[in-house]
Amino acid sequence: MNACDAMLMTLLIEGSPNVGKEAMACDVPIISVPVGDVEQLLHGVNGCHVCPRDAETMGKQLARTLLTPGCEGRNAIIAGGLDLESVARQIVSEYKKVVGELTEVAAHQAPQEEEH
Repeated sequence: MNACDAMLMTLLIEGSPNVGKEAMACDVPIISVPVGDVEQLLHGVNGCHVCPRDAETMGKQLARTLLTPGCEGRNAIIAGGLDLESVARQIVSEYKKVVGELTEVAAHQAPQEEEH
């Protein structure tokens, strides 16, 4: 990925392409069609562009991108909380919530001892 001059994403169907986030983390410029959350992910990121699914338009944007180096994808990934450390913290936090809720449910379902 680090050896790439740019990434051209022409996906037909995708939710949130990891390859785009990987390119951003390596500060590789991205030219993409609007698919999944790519428009939101690349919005305002220097060096990254979303354009119509048209070969001529994409080719022109790729040429402009290659002539104007510089991408700030890594900073956007960190600012958006999408770096590995932030995502791991979010996952751990969700697991702790679920475990806490299950513990609470189990405590309420435990048989109560009768007093004699």
